[in-house]
Amino acid sequence: MRTNAVSVLVSLLALLAGCDQLGPQPRLAHAAAMFWCGPADGPATVIRLADEPVRSAEPLYPSVSIMILDGVSGIAGRTFSVTGDSAGATYITKPGQYEYASSGSIIVTSVDSAKTVSGSMSLRFPSRIVETQFTAPWIESLMLCA
Repeated sequence: MRTNAVSVLVSLLALLAGCDQLGPQPRLAHAAAMFWCGPADGPATVIRLADEPVRSAEPLYPSVSIMILDGVSGIAGRTFSVTGDSAGATYITKPGQYEYASSGSIIVTSVDSAKTVSGSMSLRFPSRIVETQFTAPWIESLMLCA
């Protein structure tokens, strides 16, 4: 009976992978950080990771977008949980298709004088776990808050 249960589990995982429910793990080798408007128009920092170079605030597909509800000058040396009030993360597969992180954290190890943000993330989304280090050069987002 145990062999049948293992066979069913393996078959289910193969089916999900074939339907792209789990999908291939994105490389997310490119990153950028930028200013964003947070709640009540307070400052926020967005870190976007993608398979292609990130050159603007426009999302790329697939990508992970992390919003930290603090200005870039206040995030160095801190850890942010996506289950708290200070950060959130979204996995974007294509236009209009995204998932919110259900758990995980973002560690910002440093922010240099050019506002380059370095750190790592370990995030759980409904369809995948994304773990990677990043170095995100600052780009101007030209965002104006109300």
